[in-house]
Amino acid sequence: MEDKKMRDCSREIVKAQCETIGRLMRILFWGYGIFVVGAAAMGIWISSQASDLFAVSLANTGSGLAGYALFRGGMTVSFPQGVLNSAASLVPKLTYLIGYFVGILGHLVVWGMLLQLRTIFRNIDFHETPFSLDNCRALFRMGILIIVFGIVRGSVLRVLCSFWKIGGSGGSPADFALIIVGAVVISISYIFEYGTALQKESDETL
Repeated sequence: MEDKKMRDCSREIVKAQCETIGRLMRILFWGYGIFVVGAAAMGIWISSQASDLFAVSLANTGSGLAGYALFRGGMTVSFPQGVLNSAASLVPKLTYLIGYFVGILGHLVVWGMLLQLRTIFRNIDFHETPFSLDNCRALFRMGILIIVFGIVRGSVLRVLCSFWKIGGSGGSPADFALIIVGAVVISISYIFEYGTALQKESDETL
């Protein structure tokens, strides 16, 4: 009897912790969403500004050019080594906008990850267990988004700069560490799906 009370007490503590984290996830999700929308609106405004308000600074690192694009002496966009070539300094506004909006794309992917986390904790509150098919799907989507984020960070900027003739083909085409993390999360989603099936079988037996 005493053991049952301790288990119930422990379960209530964990449930309260999950509810608290779920509320924090909701706040973080909406706060980040406001940030992304604001950044996108700022980007649209920046794109309407005169070209002479932009500049590009490049430095030769020995294994490729690295640098940043500048707007109004304060807002900068950094470019990894090997992404840009010398032609970028001739079109500073285009260079800046490419870097800026690729950054927005990355923020959108992160926002999608936060949505999945919010969904997971909402499902835990609704089903009173982390083992549900909805959470398995949310974890799977999270893994896919992490992989997409790794590709966005590694490839999209290089592809766009190469298309506009302001970039080279140097550097890694993707962030392979993030791709591995995404694959691990997808694997965990299948483990959760197996756990969900076992729990359902146990509930039906009882």
